[in-house]
Amino acid sequence: MERIPSEGENEAYALFFHASPRPMYVFDLGTLAFIDVNEVALSMYGYTREEFLALTLLDIRPPEEIPVLLSCLKEAPEVDHVWRHRRKDGSEVLVEAGWSRFETQGRPAQMAILTDVTEREKALGRVAASEAEFRGAVEAVLDGFAVLSAVRDPRGRLIDFRFDDANDAACELFGLSRDDLIGARASQVPPHDRIVATRHYADVVETGQPFVADALRVEHAPPGGAEDVGWFDVRAARLRDGVAVTFRDVTAAKEAERALQENETRFRMVFDASPVGIAVFDAEGRVIDANPSLCLLLDHDLERLRTLTLAELTHPEDVAPAASLARQLVQGEITSYTMETRYVSGHGAIVWVNLTAGVIAGNGAPWRGLVILEDITSRKHEDAERRRAAEEATRLLAELTPREREVLDLAAASGIPTRQLAQRLHVSARTAESHMASVYRKLHVTSRDSALAEYQRLLDATSMPRSTTTTRVRTEAP
Repeated sequence: MERIPSEGENEAYALFFHASPRPMYVFDLGTLAFIDVNEVALSMYGYTREEFLALTLLDIRPPEEIPVLLSCLKEAPEVDHVWRHRRKDGSEVLVEAGWSRFETQGRPAQMAILTDVTEREKALGRVAASEAEFRGAVEAVLDGFAVLSAVRDPRGRLIDFRFDDANDAACELFGLSRDDLIGARASQVPPHDRIVATRHYADVVETGQPFVADALRVEHAPPGGAEDVGWFDVRAARLRDGVAVTFRDVTAAKEAERALQENETRFRMVFDASPVGIAVFDAEGRVIDANPSLCLLLDHDLERLRTLTLAELTHPEDVAPAASLARQLVQGEITSYTMETRYVSGHGAIVWVNLTAGVIAGNGAPWRGLVILEDITSRKHEDAERRRAAEEATRLLAELTPREREVLDLAAASGIPTRQLAQRLHVSARTAESHMASVYRKLHVTSRDSALAEYQRLLDATSMPRSTTTTRVRTEAP
């Protein structure tokens, strides 16, 4: 069984559960009482948190579905199912639920991740009804369907088409009611006006050959709108002296494709111009691509990097922890990680980097990860020098006796002469001077001022904050 995140994982749990855009709740498998719920689910059901947590799983289900629900909870089948859930006001919402079991406080529990499919199921019902009406005319309907008959002049020449029938999707696409569309000339209804002008439908009637076009570019003017460009998937077949047409508006998909291309272009610009090293790697850790900064950082050209894996570039002492995190990333156990580690350049130099890795492709596509390497070698050298200085300062301070440090502390705080220091310490002036002389010798100085300055420097060196190597992992609950 999985488990509720521990106290140290509360931040990731809150991000996944309470900040999720999807409705989610957790319930006790024994009592079916709700344990937790996010704000999206509360909004969907219409309850306050206190009201919802006072309910059980059965309180939000219609009685006729409870036997099926209990059977599913017992057997935990991995099947798709549309459930009816009740809101506080008595209305129903149709949902699909993904379930995940775990233990919390020693009790078995289950998390439900919901998808509201009410509108989708209503739409599927409408499609089923219209499909029965038009099944005899066309076997496969895209988003719109229409039957058009040829309009001929007195000499029998085909000059236009007239809408004889159309489904709701066609009416919506053309921005016309069914009464306004049926009987209208195709040359007067965008985007068919431009398709008719290019004689695509006329060729179907005259040759008998179907017309098939994917992402057909059509310039058209929607009712009340300005001239625009759209893309349509179109299938037309001859039907008596006319055509049966199925079509789908794919303008949004084409625009999304264009936006994706623009994003890829921007990514490539950032990738190539970034001052930090960036690489794309596959599930085996092989380098697929690398930017110029990474080539410069690791002293390898791109062709050479593409023959290596991240493990082969990593310092041998750091391979194991880095490989463990990479494996978790590939297997989906974590979504990203950041760590300080060492790489070895082409000439054998050790390069300290702050490494951040994450997933950029998967879910059916070939798995790809992205790694960003920031050079922190100088900082690491500075940290090493600070540690060396701190160790040396600690050693020198350890050579001072408690009385000598007391003399220095009092001298630094008061600034009074040695004779008065002796009075404060209840010792003779000669003893105080002896302590100061010993301090001069141990600190390798020749005056009181230089002794105080060196003493303060040593204290500062031992109290200076030290940088540490860190590893941060971002997880996502399954």
